[in-house]
Amino acid sequence: MKKLILLRHGQARDSESGSLDYIRDLTDIGKIEVTRTAKQLFEENFLPKTIISSTAKRAVITSQIASYVLEIPEAQIDYRHTLYNTLFHDYLDCIRGIDDSIDFAMIVGHNPVISQTVTYLSAAQYMFPTAGAAILHFENSTWNSISIGNGTLFDLIQP
Repeated sequence: MKKLILLRHGQARDSESGSLDYIRDLTDIGKIEVTRTAKQLFEENFLPKTIISSTAKRAVITSQIASYVLEIPEAQIDYRHTLYNTLFHDYLDCIRGIDDSIDFAMIVGHNPVISQTVTYLSAAQYMFPTAGAAILHFENSTWNSISIGNGTLFDLIQP
């Protein structure tokens, strides 16, 4: 069985005129949201072995906070630019590329694609709030065999 947490980044600062969306930071509230969600994941024993994160600043900070709370060494965060400003198929490619020695992984990303990923994989509709997490279970023995509709939405965590 494979398990996956999809975590949306925390609340981000508004874009300032002329600034890039990619470098938006988390607000103080966003940092609190992520900490709450990660603590809840920890308390419920949802402990992924690795984190794969978008390289956008708000996702990077979300991943760092989550790794600290979940006691995952920061060196185990795999940053991927392909998870920023992308489509569901890029997330699916990412999931299918996870090493099969890992049974439990977390992906930190962005809406709307993170919500679409939950819908496509589990047929459950969930619109992620900032720092919201969905836990999916798959009966698959390999990540590469995961496809549309074969996941089960196991739990939802909201800050």
